[in-house]
Amino acid sequence: MQHRSVTSLQGLGHPDLGQGSGNYSRTPELRISHKMAERKRRSEMKNLFDELNNILPNSPGSKSSKWEILTKCKCFFHARKHTYTNSS
Repeated sequence: MQHRSVTSLQGLGHPDLGQGSGNYSRTPELRISHKMAERKRRSEMKNLFDELNNILPNSPGSKSSKWEILTKCKCFFHARKHTYTNSS
């Protein structure tokens, strides 16, 4: 069976797939609330990644992907750990 969009399934007359029924239906208020909460979460994550990027050596203010920021952090902490264990 090919995948169908939810809107096309809603019009097929299935009692469990109609508008407003089933486990996946949401009221417009709940959808808006969810969108706003997700937007806030993404914004906070972006701010945290930006802060992390700004405190990393050799990259303050540079534009880096989240993957690059995490990789730089990993390398930085491994270097710190190596320096700390050698100095003890």
